[in-house]
Amino acid sequence: VVHCSKQFVHDWKECPYAHEGETARRRHPYVLRFHTAQPCPDFKSTKSCPRSDRCQMAHGPWEAGLHPDAFRTNLCAYGRNCQRRMCFFAHDIEELR
Repeated sequence: VVHCSKQFVHDWKECPYAHEGETARRRHPYVLRFHTAQPCPDFKSTKSCPRSDRCQMAHGPWEAGLHPDAFRTNLCAYGRNCQRRMCFFAHDIEELR
């Protein structure tokens, strides 16, 4: 949720920081005190939400998967063989939260 300070073009999928206009935009879960990892039904069906940033539910898979209530709380089906650039799941018992 912290904005990227890099001043050159780079692949945002490889960068842990937030970028203007990226499709994986997410809101800070601690700023919105009641924000949950549960998906917003409006955003899921229409890709927009009438409540905007006031909505307390997750807007998209990145926001849900990276939320502290969800991130690395379940094991990845691929385990140590996972090839995802960014995986929301734990790859062994030690990574579980």
